[in-house]
Amino acid sequence: MITFIDKRVDLLYTVAAIEPTSMQVSLSKFFPKNTEYFYSFPYGEDSNFFSYDPQWKVELIAARPIVCAGPNVKVIAFAATNNERVWKLLRELGGPLLNPKRLITLPIHINAKMRGAERNRLIKRALQECASKKKLVMAQPYLSEMLDDKYSIPPEVSVWCNDKKHIVEYVPLSYMPKRFITFPNGKEFFESNTDVPLVPLPCVVKVSASAGGDGVRICSTPSALTRAKKKFRRLHGSIFIEQYIDTKYNLGIQFGIPYYKEKPIEIIGINEQLTTQSGEYLGAIVDLSTKFPEADTAIYLLLNHILSAIRARGWYGVGAFDVLIGKDGHCYFIDANCRMSAMTPYLHLLKNKKIKRSFITFTGTFRGTEDQFRAKIFPVAKNGRRGQRIRIIALTQHNGSYHFNAAMFFSEWKNAIDNAKYLRSLGIESKILTRLLRRRIRAHEH
Repeated sequence: MITFIDKRVDLLYTVAAIEPTSMQVSLSKFFPKNTEYFYSFPYGEDSNFFSYDPQWKVELIAARPIVCAGPNVKVIAFAATNNERVWKLLRELGGPLLNPKRLITLPIHINAKMRGAERNRLIKRALQECASKKKLVMAQPYLSEMLDDKYSIPPEVSVWCNDKKHIVEYVPLSYMPKRFITFPNGKEFFESNTDVPLVPLPCVVKVSASAGGDGVRICSTPSALTRAKKKFRRLHGSIFIEQYIDTKYNLGIQFGIPYYKEKPIEIIGINEQLTTQSGEYLGAIVDLSTKFPEADTAIYLLLNHILSAIRARGWYGVGAFDVLIGKDGHCYFIDANCRMSAMTPYLHLLKNKKIKRSFITFTGTFRGTEDQFRAKIFPVAKNGRRGQRIRIIALTQHNGSYHFNAAMFFSEWKNAIDNAKYLRSLGIESKILTRLLRRRIRAHEH
């Protein structure tokens, strides 16, 4: 555990750290040459991690690095996103895409029908066969002896860095929410007698090893706390309850720790995060007209203390810290993502000036034929086309439905609402678009 006295923040140094540079930002800038990156998570609770995303969403996650891998990193992804039909659509939409020679495709039988332990088993076997020795980097690695010689970063290092319970060892306690109580597993959490005097409401329940808000519940009432107990009752991993922070901003701060230790740690960019009232992650906003001077202290801590401590453990690569800025201006570190995050490809494109407009990220679904997809989606998604409203970075197709990750552009908040309405009229289904139209998601200043 460390302590930190908040002296004057060097604002010039902080601002310089997030200004665009002439060098292209990509995974290749932070990983050794020929790294094989697999942006994926074990399913269920395999390898001490909680994740229950549907397979189509897992496919999209693994495909995101194709727009930010750079010249020297290979990408491991699923057959559903690496097939010629999907790539033809992406090429016509305007890329940028990875050279197909640097794609590693998992077997076609690992598909949307595969779930649970069987899916994990098949992926481990596939990685054992297709990954090179000491080249594999997995967002959340499998803890499996059959893969130990494949990893570039020792898997136990990545697992330790991604477990929320360890954040207290490198972030000063004064920059974290208070932790009220910790349970070793879901059973003890479910059977506990947590009440209002013991746990002030609202509070936040967190599964210590999870991603994307899967293991987070904001509980404002005793009944919400009871629902969280039921939700997590069968989990084997640790769970804790912490202080709820009344926030001005919910930020994601992207960083890069180069493999080569003589190269400096970087802050790549900042975005506002969008979540539901219960804490589920939906997407993010990057408004180019908005600056975050309140984040200067967090950036100073990252560059001068936190990230160097993570590097000293033997970890390197790209990742993001979730940081809340309270109504009083104080910053709180609430999660460490020592892996690619949902915003990594977008912020890399922004840093490299491949995106030059404000945007909101979202996951969308379009139900229809390929001809219908071309007729309705291409006019708003083709890169560089007049009238382009979205930028698709990952695409998959199942049973007559196209699923994709995209950025929706906007110039001002009213324009964002209008664009969301238009995209919904095309038949695009999305939690964020729906909530925007219901005014249930709003940027901080609107």
